[in-house]
Amino acid sequence: MQITRIRSIALALVASAMLAGGLAGTASAAAGPSGDADPGASAVLPPRDPGAWFIKANGLTATARTIPDILQVKMWNMPSNINPIYVSVLWHFTPVPSNPGAYFVENHNGGCLDVFDGISTAIGAKLTLRQCDGTLSQMWTTPFSGGKWAMKSVWSGLWATVRNPVQDGSIMTQQFAADPGDVRYFDMPFFGSL
Repeated sequence: MQITRIRSIALALVASAMLAGGLAGTASAAAGPSGDADPGASAVLPPRDPGAWFIKANGLTATARTIPDILQVKMWNMPSNINPIYVSVLWHFTPVPSNPGAYFVENHNGGCLDVFDGISTAIGAKLTLRQCDGTLSQMWTTPFSGGKWAMKSVWSGLWATVRNPVQDGSIMTQQFAADPGDVRYFDMPFFGSL
């Protein structure tokens, strides 16, 4: 009787270990382009675009920095001796398969351009990087005018903008297109394929 009980416990432990191992293998195989562990997000997002681009205004580069307690997208006077691969200034514009003309704007160092809370349609809401999850607030169209590109949110219909005068530390927010006090068209020089 004792041997049967020990075998039952051992078989239960082996089955639990196999089940846990199978589930863990499934989760890691489903990791998305920025390391998401969310299988739903991974199924939504296409593979990352290998091209890397800068987003610039008045010679300053868009980057992600924590100011003071929240990760925000701001303009930065990047020193010329810094390797851009390591400082969150390179961006991938990955086409959204279900929405022609829209892109996920993914930072090379992780995260997608999004409104700070993922749902705000408020004018002046700060932009940040959030885990890439394929939501509408992470989809952007890129209108072109005068040799420069803009980023317009599919979710809110507002534009990624920086208030004039653009200076080191200026925060990127979402605004109406008609405000003449905003810079909403950016230089987007190509860095290279990564």
